[in-house]
Amino acid sequence: MKTYVAFIRGINVGGHNKLPMADLRQTLTSNHFNNVSTYIQSGNVLFNSSKDAAILEKEFEQLLLEHFQLDVQVIIRTQKELKSILKEFPFPPEQITQSYFVLFKTIPKKEKVDKVKLIELPFDQFVIKSHTLYLLPEQGYGKSKFNLKRFEKILEVKSTARNYKTITKLVSLPLK
Repeated sequence: MKTYVAFIRGINVGGHNKLPMADLRQTLTSNHFNNVSTYIQSGNVLFNSSKDAAILEKEFEQLLLEHFQLDVQVIIRTQKELKSILKEFPFPPEQITQSYFVLFKTIPKKEKVDKVKLIELPFDQFVIKSHTLYLLPEQGYGKSKFNLKRFEKILEVKSTARNYKTITKLVSLPLK
């Protein structure tokens, strides 16, 4: 069995798409997800499964729709893949703690990535590698001009973003 991390997009943010983590853990456990645990309220779920990530994403999204009436994106990566994302950080190592990681549901097409590379973001740097956009907002995320929806539209992919602290915690957490 692999250890997976599911990233649910847009739940428990600003009072929208409320999803109690205890209810989510119970629903997943009742539906054959193994050793389910959650990290903070923003939709990060660890679990074990022998199934493929793409199949698990569909099952997870269907459970959210059926049990919680939430039509939201779920992106699943293994802990091993998350470790690789951290290892492949394209900026100076001392800047990793202020970085954000945008996880794509699918790999964007090269011509779409080339188009996105033309976007100028003052005080922000970004690099796209495979399923991930690495974002370094040099003046902090609050002052960043990065717009996730704009990038998704150009790249024609669904995604979700997490900060360095969240990714490193999810890599290090053992399953219960």
